[in-house]
Amino acid sequence: MRKTVLLITAICLLSFNAAQAQLEKGKIMTGVASTISLGGAWGSELMSLGFISSEGDYKETIINLLPRGGYFIMDNFVVGLDIVASLYTEKHSETGDSWTQNILGGGPFTRYYYPLEKFYPFGELSVIFGQETEKYKSASYEGEEKWSVLMFTLGPGVAIPIAERATVDLMAGYSLVTRTYKDAMEDGKETCSGVIIKAGFTIYLGQ
Repeated sequence: MRKTVLLITAICLLSFNAAQAQLEKGKIMTGVASTISLGGAWGSELMSLGFISSEGDYKETIINLLPRGGYFIMDNFVVGLDIVASLYTEKHSETGDSWTQNILGGGPFTRYYYPLEKFYPFGELSVIFGQETEKYKSASYEGEEKWSVLMFTLGPGVAIPIAERATVDLMAGYSLVTRTYKDAMEDGKETCSGVIIKAGFTIYLGQ
């Protein structure tokens, strides 16, 4: 019985040490993420991951990239940069009327891990600064609007190891988005907030 307890303890310690090795000071993390909005925070389609194209009366194309990279400035604590690049186009197959929306932004994030034996709980804070551009074109009208975008996200999550240097990350949190529009004729401001669910993959680099 004593030998069994010692064996289980040793396995737990080895698992914990393996987690610590990936999250120690000087390591680099990189990954991609996808966000689903449950409360209207910037729109699920714009924050989804990947490429989608569909056809009907309107041909729609959605391309989204959400890469990130970070550096562990101390054990279990990483700081880094998020990038958001999103393109949405909609064009009528007969009239040729079109609408294009693109978002480009970036900003810092921080994450603190509390590694356990088989998974690593964490808390994360991120801020995105960017610009959203909307273009409209039809037979009778053509125009463009530009919005400044600020997105704040905070919440807990968990990283689940799927390989020696890789995890699947799941996070549920709160997001607040502000869009501000200004030109010579008028000003506009929109604010939306809600619960988001974020999923992604993270790879840990370094010796």
